[in-house]
Amino acid sequence: MTMQRMLRDHYESKTLRPEARARIANLVPEQNDRGRWVRAVIPFAMAATVVLAALLGVFAQSPAAKLGAEIAHNHARGLEPEFETASYEELTERMHRLDFAVRAPNRLAARGFRLVGARYCSLDGRIAAQLRLVDARDETLTLYLVRSGHRMEAARRRHSGVAVELWQEGELTYGLAQGNEGKR
Repeated sequence: MTMQRMLRDHYESKTLRPEARARIANLVPEQNDRGRWVRAVIPFAMAATVVLAALLGVFAQSPAAKLGAEIAHNHARGLEPEFETASYEELTERMHRLDFAVRAPNRLAARGFRLVGARYCSLDGRIAAQLRLVDARDETLTLYLVRSGHRMEAARRRHSGVAVELWQEGELTYGLAQGNEGKR
């Protein structure tokens, strides 16, 4: 007799005692109970799936969309400048907490905006400059400068009635916000 045959005979001769079989049978639901349980759980599973999808949509928001929403929120607050000046160079000298030079973006050079002043703010968890600009029609705009945390494509979006334009020049990310003047 081979070893394989001896092992098979040995394990085939082993059986569960009747009371152990009964306990196991009580643990497994009848087919009717299982069907009822599945039908009861399906609506909860579907609701959980919808909630999870919504949460993933919020967390999967692009960096540009998150930054644009934060800029729109800061713009709508309409806070007054801490540093009143028409000079970008003076802002660089006075805003010591910034780790970059405050400079007018090339993209806005032809638009003829006038600098009124600036204040510190925070964008994406980093210190930033919030500059108040005025256009030829005396409309107030807010320009944000923050050291770029990552590459992003230029974008234009509306957030809560505020038009936000984002772009990068060198090591800085710029955001220009205008509109929704109700809180100013």
